[in-house]
Amino acid sequence: MPCGTRRSLSSGRCSRIITMPLDLETIQRQSGILGESEGIQEVLQTIAQIAPIDISVLVTGESGTGKEMVAKALHKASRRKFGPLVTVNCGAIPAGIIESELFGHRKGSFTGAEETRKGYFEAADEGTIFLDEIGETPLETQVKLLRVIEQGEFMRVGDNATRRVDVRVVAATNQDLGEKTRRGDFRQDLYFRLKTVTVNLPPLREHPVDIPLLVERFGLEFATRNDLAFKGFAPEAIRFLKAYSWPGNVRELKNVVESILALNPDERITPEMLSTQITASGYTASQTLPVVVDTPPGTVGPGADPAAAAVHPPGPERPETAGHGAEGAGRRGGPIPSLAGAPGPA
Repeated sequence: MPCGTRRSLSSGRCSRIITMPLDLETIQRQSGILGESEGIQEVLQTIAQIAPIDISVLVTGESGTGKEMVAKALHKASRRKFGPLVTVNCGAIPAGIIESELFGHRKGSFTGAEETRKGYFEAADEGTIFLDEIGETPLETQVKLLRVIEQGEFMRVGDNATRRVDVRVVAATNQDLGEKTRRGDFRQDLYFRLKTVTVNLPPLREHPVDIPLLVERFGLEFATRNDLAFKGFAPEAIRFLKAYSWPGNVRELKNVVESILALNPDERITPEMLSTQITASGYTASQTLPVVVDTPPGTVGPGADPAAAAVHPPGPERPETAGHGAEGAGRRGGPIPSLAGAPGPA
């Protein structure tokens, strides 16, 4: 079939498909995904390409990298954007009731089933269902997941009637599903069906250039919600944050920013303040990030004075704009759009 055309199933005629390119800034604003690094820009480009296509997507990445935000971006940029987006944490549902939660149940089908109820898939009909922590799903449930993904069919627990839904599936995991498949802990057919398209989110330690933007975004949001004056982070504090390995990724960064602002309201944040939040047990300098050198005893760790250490970035450094509040945002080319109500990183 020629590119740019679609054949009507009823008439056999071809009609033009008009595909409008998706704006990356719009995707960022709608989803809350923020970053200028190559890794984050690649994620945004992938979202722009696959969002309009009705296909299953597997989102991978460490905990706290923002997998739920990718699901939100895919939904809002798709033809299903006016339908529901239903989020399910598969790891938080006990194995004994997960099928009832996903597919619903018939009244009297088990003890406690006092009424017939719909499951998450029916609730997501004509929309998107986001299956977070898909690797935690029991093997016996995976068979039914494969059927509803491939054929759009399922049965409620205790019911013999086959039901149909029109749902796009976005799944996410912080595990190696390929390894789980080799061990027999995850069905190979479901794995291959889910990974039709994979979006991999890089850990924060691999894109520290985005930390100033993230810090300013989180700081401005927190200050606005709590009626505080956000006076920003000193450049030395930003370098301190860039040298940390962030095992909890963007979620951890957001927690640190909010905690430090709550403890130091209406103050400009310094490395000394951060040292009380990022302790020696969690402080791990990356070999590829700005590193702390010439550190006499007591300059890193609990109660340390990070400002006493000489901090040297590896090469030309990007101007530190986080720490200048709204003025810094203006110098980057405009105000930071509001993300009130946007979900946190997954």
